Amino acid sequence: MTSKRSETPAIAWFPADLSADGVDPDLHGYFQAETGHYVVLGTDPTDLRECRNLSAGSGIPPLHAIHTEQGWQFTAGGQPCIAKPYGLENDLFSRHAGLLETAAMAQCGVIVCGCGSVGSLAALDLARSGVGRFLLIDDDLLSIENLCRHQCGLADLGRSKARAVADRIRLINPRADVQVHTTTLERLDPAVVAAFATAQDTHGQRLPSLLLAAADSRRADRYAAQLAAQLQLAFLSIGLWERAFAGELFYWHPDAPMPCYGCAFEGLIGSLSRRPEPQRRFYSNESVTWTPAIGPG
Repeated sequence: MTSKRSETPAIAWFPADLSADGVDPDLHGYFQAETGHYVVLGTDPTDLRECRNLSAGSGIPPLHAIHTEQGWQFTAGGQPCIAKPYGLENDLFSRHAGLLETAAMAQCGVIVCGCGSVGSLAALDLARSGVGRFLLIDDDLLSIENLCRHQCGLADLGRSKARAVADRIRLINPRADVQVHTTTLERLDPAVVAAFATAQDTHGQRLPSLLLAAADSRRADRYAAQLAAQLQLAFLSIGLWERAFAGELFYWHPDAPMPCYGCAFEGLIGSLSRRPEPQRRFYSNESVTWTPAIGPG
């Protein structure tokens, strides 16, 4: 008995600007076995996890393509496919129309210092908004207790947080420029940050960038703020206070008259720096310093 799935032509999603160089190129991407959809990312191998050579087969009907005067034509296991081109501006970010300028967002960059629960959420939301350049900095590995708040899951357990988030960004936008450094901002060569922050477009204009501090440490945030001031970068610090009873947002822009991070939090930086663990945001694994009780009010 022939299943309905086998009678339905496979669908091949492919980049609208897929290079037409070469004959029957190797196609790399993903295959959804339950629906028969192929998602082509390009003709070059990628280091994205689970991305495969779709043309090699290896347990799936091999996907092949030829470029004709009518455009790309695909076959899967020798059978014609339904070809569906996609583009970043017209398709991937189409629902931002009227809200965000896709071309402008693609040139924006963000330096994420700390790829934990806050940093991973911010980075992926920025990627979905169309931000096209990322510099991810974190020296920590993803552990089991991180998963209830982090944007990555069990498949990334034991991986570098920065590399795991980088893969998630590329799954949203495979054209994103993502740089990864598995260290802390304090240990990273400032020239790396400066090169990212001073990148220019084809007209020699400096591309807009933001330094996002989410490293769960006031000392780290102060260093990040100082570096942002030196490079004339917009600066944003995000975090939660003890047991998440309050949230904290601090922002600074080089073109606006406002106090710097060090001036605004000078007293707190000094007091917290004497703690054995100089974190300022505490979560459920901290020792309990009060006894929960039920009472009026």
